Amino acid sequence: MKLNSIFPFIFISFLQLILVQEQLYAQEQTLFNGDVTNGYFGGPVFKITEINNEISYMIGGRAGWVVQHKYSFGLGGYGLISAVQAPLETRLEYNSPNLKMEYNYGGFEFVYIIKSDEFIHYTLYSLVGMGTIELYSPRYFNQHNDSFFVFEPAINVILNVHSILRIGMGVSYRILSGIDTYGIDSSDISGFGGTITIKLGIF
Repeated sequence: MKLNSIFPFIFISFLQLILVQEQLYAQEQTLFNGDVTNGYFGGPVFKITEINNEISYMIGGRAGWVVQHKYSFGLGGYGLISAVQAPLETRLEYNSPNLKMEYNYGGFEFVYIIKSDEFIHYTLYSLVGMGTIELYSPRYFNQHNDSFFVFEPAINVILNVHSILRIGMGVSYRILSGIDTYGIDSSDISGFGGTITIKLGIF
């Protein structure tokens, strides 16, 4: 058989091989295979942390979409409820001895859930977002605003209290950058925190 008569068969076989490989590759590249299970949750969050060398308390909330009982994607926002005094340098700069800081942040949250069906299980959490610092005093309500970038990873222990109720306790580390307020450094606001989360939903 001459080469020119064999070539079409070789060419067609080569195309079929490419198509089969593309189909297999497409299947392997999907994020979730088979039936996809969906859930959702929402609830309050309580945090204790240290800001400017003071023990401080924060409250907030989060909500998310749960996929395959293994991942969740959502949003969270948190605000300071303690009265935290601004650093001495900042108070002197603004000539305000009673100057306080107000601090809020929030962003996108991603969670990897480990063995969610077990009574006690674990999650690996991360938040990426933005926040604001406001300086205020009884004399001048709002003297300065500043914004910053925040990244907060955490590990949590979760208790399955009920099919629709879960309570989590965790430890996080808050990393800030971009603060441009006199006398306040990112390290004054960054730091470890303890978290209690109450989640209601379908998991």
